[in-house]
Amino acid sequence: MSNNHSGAALPSIRVPAKNSSNVALNGLVITATPTVDTAWVAPKGARRVGFFFDFAAEDSASSTIDIDLEQSPDKGTSFTEMPVSANSQTGADLTQLTATGSAFLWVEHCGDAEFTRVRAEITVGGSTASDTITLGPCYWIFSGVD
Repeated sequence: MSNNHSGAALPSIRVPAKNSSNVALNGLVITATPTVDTAWVAPKGARRVGFFFDFAAEDSASSTIDIDLEQSPDKGTSFTEMPVSANSQTGADLTQLTATGSAFLWVEHCGDAEFTRVRAEITVGGSTASDTITLGPCYWIFSGVD
């Protein structure tokens, strides 16, 4: 897989997203209103990262999902929300999902900067302790990989 950037094709790789217990998000069933941090990944040489998320099913029709993309300046000790561009103070958030569906967002570093560690913070809201939410395919795409 590759994408086009300034007229040149950049190599890309796709990595399945996993939770902090190293369990793939695809097919994961969650209940109540948890916050799930994905396990951090180190996209060596990546200058663009994309995150795809699929909200496959839920049983109450009242759940919402918010997703923030975060990066670590210190190799995974702490995380801050990614800016959507080099000059932006706005964080890299995927559009809130209020029903089943999917979302995708690219984030790009400018210049020679590379992402060292990235993760997604997924927050479920609007549900009760008995609600069940099932995730579909969730993955990272890294572009401009060395």
